[in-house]
Amino acid sequence: MCIVLGFYACKKDSNNSNNNNQIAGKWYEQKMEIHESNGTAVDHDTTFNAASFTKDDYFQFTSDMKAVLSQSGDYSFIGKSESISGGTIDLSVTHYNYSIIAGQLKLVSTDFYPSNINDAANRYELDDIIQLDATHLVLHTNYTGPAPFSLTSTMYFTKTR
Repeated sequence: MCIVLGFYACKKDSNNSNNNNQIAGKWYEQKMEIHESNGTAVDHDTTFNAASFTKDDYFQFTSDMKAVLSQSGDYSFIGKSESISGGTIDLSVTHYNYSIIAGQLKLVSTDFYPSNINDAANRYELDDIIQLDATHLVLHTNYTGPAPFSLTSTMYFTKTR
């Protein structure tokens, strides 16, 4: 019995390690879908295709469990908005520590600093990994809000070698 449990424990760690190795690299955003519902009807469905994104829209993961999300604008139901300073588009860049457990990507922002009011350890986002292979990464996120409100996003990335 101990041998069987040991085998499964090793196999599980191996899968997490494979996911960590497979996600390492720079992933360029190709598509985003945003869905909002009030619980009985769809309020908004918005899709951004490849033309909406630039080389500055990416997620980069390193093998030492660090990640950077770069976005060239704000994406919402009314479209993409950009901030421009001095003729250059301002980028939104967020840094994370990450882990992958049971098909979920846990992102903990390292850009926030702890305060007496908020516990920094609880500031994280969980994304379901819908697809992860050598060239495709699809992340699905459910945002919480007052019931029955529902907001989800699905982001599609590709990695070039």
